[in-house]
Amino acid sequence: MDDIYDSSLCSSLPHQGLGRIGYFIWDKGHRQIMKSFIVPRGIAVNAASDADQDDTEFKLSATLGSQTYGICSIKFLDEEF
Repeated sequence: MDDIYDSSLCSSLPHQGLGRIGYFIWDKGHRQIMKSFIVPRGIAVNAASDADQDDTEFKLSATLGSQTYGICSIKFLDEEF
């Protein structure tokens, strides 16, 4: 399991702009850092960035409509907003 989850990189860090604290997931094999969360009312975000194991700063991104690291919402939000 060390190849997927490296606890030395996963620590409690603030998420700027979200006002939340949580854990990142480190994929050692693909050199990616990931964070997934769901916003109440039907929005899901799966964001990631390339990162090396010793990086202390990184910027995650998610793209609307992406099948890998994307943003997805319920039908109502998609149609009305």
